Amino acid sequence: MQEGINFFNIIMIMIIIITIERDFMVIADLNNGDKFKIKKVNLRGETGKRLADMGFSKDVEGKVIRSALLGDPIQVKIMGYNISIRKSEAKGVSVELI
Repeated sequence: MQEGINFFNIIMIMIIIITIERDFMVIADLNNGDKFKIKKVNLRGETGKRLADMGFSKDVEGKVIRSALLGDPIQVKIMGYNISIRKSEAKGVSVELI
């Protein structure tokens, strides 16, 4: 019985850690028309660099214009430009609603 309680405690701690780490929403969670402010780009390598080159950096404001039928790609407006990004890339950009 004691082992079951320890396993339950470990699962609860993991859920709390995941909740804390995902304090902000990601672009993929937003609906059409939502305005946001970028908090962090969590992508590394070429993809993260490419997004940074297109203006995805901290405290930049944007708006979700629309998403495709199945949610991929997502069109966002950043710095006056309309940019389409993959859903997998949108999951790597932490934002807060404004």
